Amino acid sequence: MLRYHGKLNLALDPLVQTAIDLIYDEPDYNFSQEYLADLSPFRFLHLFKQHTDVPYRRFRTWKRLFLALESLSAVDNMTIAALDAGFADATHFSHSFRDSFGINPAYVFRGINRFET
Repeated sequence: MLRYHGKLNLALDPLVQTAIDLIYDEPDYNFSQEYLADLSPFRFLHLFKQHTDVPYRRFRTWKRLFLALESLSAVDNMTIAALDAGFADATHFSHSFRDSFGINPAYVFRGINRFET
């Protein structure tokens, strides 16, 4: 079953489910499609998109982006959040964020005030 925060209940190909589970369990690790595929990488990528409607690399990037966003609320440092989420560096995170959301993350997070308890 696909574990999108427990809200979707879809039957997936076991290979695709294994890949999704690995991405959720270890989002900072860069699993290649060759590592995940018991069959050809091309067939794996096709199955993943067929079962999720999202390309494998985009799914992995989205998971990392959301992990970095969660981390930013705790660490208040974009570089640390990016590295913890599996991005190579803060620049890679910024490019991925801008490609996905159409805005530079610095503009989004610069004006956010955080309160300490």
